[in-house]
Amino acid sequence: MYILILFFPLLGSISAGFLGRKIGYKGAQFMTISSLALASILSILAFYEVSLCASPVLINLGSWINTDLLTINWVFYFDQLSTTMLVIISNVSLAIHIYSV
Repeated sequence: MYILILFFPLLGSISAGFLGRKIGYKGAQFMTISSLALASILSILAFYEVSLCASPVLINLGSWINTDLLTINWVFYFDQLSTTMLVIISNVSLAIHIYSV
């Protein structure tokens, strides 16, 4: 769920960009608005789970650099501040996108 919050807007923009001629401008508008709406709903759910229930989430995607003295992992950490910003940014960007359409 948390990774989808980050990738839904990206998938919407890629689908509108590459499939824009095939699905038309109404289809591209629907794809981008629906992907932003899904990201907004998921960010509200993440805000409830992380901020209101006080349970931060750590998602380890794997090792990026792994040597003898240095280990750097690719990690997403969702805490109270990051989920608050996700809710604000996703809802405002959804409202702006709906208004622009």
